[in-house]
Amino acid sequence: MNRFKRWQIVGAVALGLFLLVGLLLAPAQVPDHIGSTYTRGPSGYGAWYSWMETQGATISRWRRPATELEQPEGSVLIQIYSHPRSLSEDWELDTWVREGNTLIAVGVNQPVTGAKFRSAIMTPWGLGRVETRRRRLGEENKLWGDRFGAVVWREQRGEGEIIAVSTPFLAANAYQDHPANFQLLAHLALQPGEELGETLDFTARPVWVDEYLHGYRDPDPADTEETPDNIWAYFARTPLLPMAIQGGILGLVAIAALNRRFGPVQIPPVPPENNSQAYIEALAAVLSKAEQHRFALDILTPEATRQLQESLGFGPTPMTPEELRAAWIAQGKSPQALQALLKPNPRPSEAELIATLQAWQNVLDSPEPKP
Repeated sequence: MNRFKRWQIVGAVALGLFLLVGLLLAPAQVPDHIGSTYTRGPSGYGAWYSWMETQGATISRWRRPATELEQPEGSVLIQIYSHPRSLSEDWELDTWVREGNTLIAVGVNQPVTGAKFRSAIMTPWGLGRVETRRRRLGEENKLWGDRFGAVVWREQRGEGEIIAVSTPFLAANAYQDHPANFQLLAHLALQPGEELGETLDFTARPVWVDEYLHGYRDPDPADTEETPDNIWAYFARTPLLPMAIQGGILGLVAIAALNRRFGPVQIPPVPPENNSQAYIEALAAVLSKAEQHRFALDILTPEATRQLQESLGFGPTPMTPEELRAAWIAQGKSPQALQALLKPNPRPSEAELIATLQAWQNVLDSPEPKP
């Protein structure tokens, strides 16, 4: 093994170690954007949250643990799960619900049924869109669903209740063209104890949306103390190891890109010359120089006529202009588009030649008539 190959192996191993350490030191808490009201993507709820604010609803984001939500009895908290989950009896919010509060759980795990994945179910505000086959079986406490089961249902827990939804995308941004979905979730949040109806009272009660589930955190008061704003304070707050790893990776990339230490220069191959294209371009230049526009038209018109015959469903046997015109009209197309092409000017100018070729192109590219 020569010295050059040895350095190649050492560099590859060092780069692999840097990448592995960088992955291990990556932050573990990354916001989960599915179901978050901060997200403008199709799976987020940013559009619904903005719509609720526009309608005058008192809606806020909760960025601390849900167990710390100390609001008056009758509060409403919406939790939108990124992945289907079950609501067990011993979960963290069971006591909070039993004290008389309402939890709207969006994305509760339920069995897969025989329903179609994409369904339209009627609501008091029109058809709502559902894209899941999961349903809660049975008709008990069913608020919204179809013959396969409930998509939205109610569970009584002590003095409070849980309104569960089987799809995590009930009012996601992807359903902005389905206002019934937005109004349905608004009714569940604002008037949870009522049956579904057209009237929406946006001032009925305050609504909280849990963003702590998605990785958004309110800063700890202990961390908000003022710190000196200078370079030394910045380095004191910044981990140096990730910076060193990033610097090492950038250094290796610079060595590979600038010094070309990992192999000889690769000369890009020269593309082979297209002789047919060169011949066509040379012939076109000669004909243009000699002003042989009629000759070019005599060469190209039979080929264009043959292609038109095949597009109309006829074989390669040449047809008379009258037969071709009749077949064209039988396809439901305008005879004017073909009339001038079948009887061209015997002494065309360059502009007329170009116009004729463009007209042939338009005829050949015309869409097939609808049956």
